[in-house]
Amino acid sequence: MRSDCFVSVVVPLRNNTTIIKSFVQEVLEVLRLNYANYELILADDFSSDTTAEEVEKLLSKFECIRYIRLSRMSGIEIAITAGLDSSIGDFVVAMESEFDPPAEIPKMVDLARSKQGIVIGVVDKKVQYGFAVRVLSPFFNFLCNKLMEFRFPKNASYFWVLPRQAVDSITRIRQKSRYFRVFVSNIGYRTVLYSYKQIPQSGKFKKWGIFPALNLGFSMIISNSMQPLRLISILGIATSAISLLLASGIVVYRFATVQIVPGWVGISLWIMSLFFINFIILAVLCEYVGRIHEETKEKPLYNIMEEKNSSVVIADEFRRNVFEESIDIVDDTKGN
Repeated sequence: MRSDCFVSVVVPLRNNTTIIKSFVQEVLEVLRLNYANYELILADDFSSDTTAEEVEKLLSKFECIRYIRLSRMSGIEIAITAGLDSSIGDFVVAMESEFDPPAEIPKMVDLARSKQGIVIGVVDKKVQYGFAVRVLSPFFNFLCNKLMEFRFPKNASYFWVLPRQAVDSITRIRQKSRYFRVFVSNIGYRTVLYSYKQIPQSGKFKKWGIFPALNLGFSMIISNSMQPLRLISILGIATSAISLLLASGIVVYRFATVQIVPGWVGISLWIMSLFFINFIILAVLCEYVGRIHEETKEKPLYNIMEEKNSSVVIADEFRRNVFEESIDIVDDTKGN
């Protein structure tokens, strides 16, 4: 028996020409068998291949598909945001077409309904991560716990199920630097982990290198924590105090003795240390100023170049909360 809840599936796309047709067919088959009302939202992150043309064919062939094409490449988080903004489901599923199996959707939605919380997919082994990323991941998780005061689920993916209340809370956050793992922690909803196995549609995983991972981790901490700024403030105060003590000692030594023993080595080391600390402080401050500059720009998170729907969006035309005509409301307080 099909469930009466409305399920929206949001899928970010980026150059997925070779797999989009089979993926859409599989997702729609799962939704059709399990839910009376559903929609599949394809959020295209400005693909440079023929993904748009392939989706155009699918729109004329399948029902309940919505296609959103962004005007420029903005990243997976922004593409998912565009999908969440336009979703209307009671539960919204976010997933990656390259790795996440559609057959797991009903189980995760049922878990979200029973636990009344957000379901986060975790994989047994992140084989698409390089060796350096796997080695540094525990250290990054430790930093997040200390600096941002929350823990990342280990090996969490983008396969999530969000209740409507959580979707509304997340879409109200218009921060330019978007990290859904941080948002979910901040909005305070209960989270449930769901273990599953990723299946690469192309037959192999794309390796994620150390430099993109470092850039993501550094940006995530800078955008969501004041602790690094506080640490360098403490470091600056401590350095200034030591400098003041050293200067006082030099003055006392000068008046206590006639001959001053040259201390060029110590002074040089101290000067280099001061320059080192100052440049660290300036670097971190520049990062924060840059983030502030981006956040204060009054520009939208994304711009939609193209938006299309297939012939039918609501699968069940007799759904109780969908009206075919308006209803006149009579005001009893007025006379006839």
